[in-house]
Amino acid sequence: QYGIPVLLMDVGEMSKERVQRRAVCNLSRGRVPLWAIASGEWRSNKEWKHIIQDECWPRAKKLRIDYINVGNLTPREKVNLIRRYYFNKIGRGNPVALLDDYIKGVESFGRNIQEHQAVGYYVNDIKNLITNEIPASFWTSVQNNRMGTHQGKKASELSDSEDQMGLSDRIIQQSDWGFILRFKVPEELASEKDLFGNMRMTPVKTREAMGKDFEKALRPVKMPNGKFAINYFHLETRGFYFTEKGDLRAALETLGKGLIDLGPGENQEAIAKPL
Repeated sequence: QYGIPVLLMDVGEMSKERVQRRAVCNLSRGRVPLWAIASGEWRSNKEWKHIIQDECWPRAKKLRIDYINVGNLTPREKVNLIRRYYFNKIGRGNPVALLDDYIKGVESFGRNIQEHQAVGYYVNDIKNLITNEIPASFWTSVQNNRMGTHQGKKASELSDSEDQMGLSDRIIQQSDWGFILRFKVPEELASEKDLFGNMRMTPVKTREAMGKDFEKALRPVKMPNGKFAINYFHLETRGFYFTEKGDLRAALETLGKGLIDLGPGENQEAIAKPL
């Protein structure tokens, strides 16, 4: 949207071609399914062909996304790679977006250093790099720990809080923004009548204001049973394209007493009672 180049660092999970197919799916706003892009069937569908050739391709030509496989690099080697890439390819003073997809097992600095320590050192080095040397934003994702898994669980068993972040507490400590992103469980989808998307994004770290009405966005929401819940955002994902569908406050105003009544870390009743 803003013409900022992106450096995509992948740990070897996805090939460059798979990233390209997902990007096209995103540019189509999810209207062209991934299987049709991967198989080439989009060429046989008049509507899909129009979307890709007349909408996606003109936008894609304006993008700059550089892909590098960093699966065999240590944290310090990754930092040095970012530094060389920036000064050689982007140029001093120019903005860039860095996407490390994602922080997981990394090579530690020595046999006596634990994995969470190595991750903490890496995050600290990245923070110093983008604060003191290059004007960049750094985006990454971290897998939730075992307590953060949601498959097969009820809404009352989930806790969308920062203690679900794995690997190192420095990730949240050094971040400007931190969110827990997960698919909604069937119980939540049923209570929302399929009106507020299939994912929820809960902020767990907000160093900067969130728009003009940030106080309302960050203020806990009073539920129908009288208890308070942390506000969160509803998202709809379709073919790697995400649409914002409002927050908990908006859902409560729409659905009222039928909404799942849960707050992160609280053992509240599953269904809200009438006011």
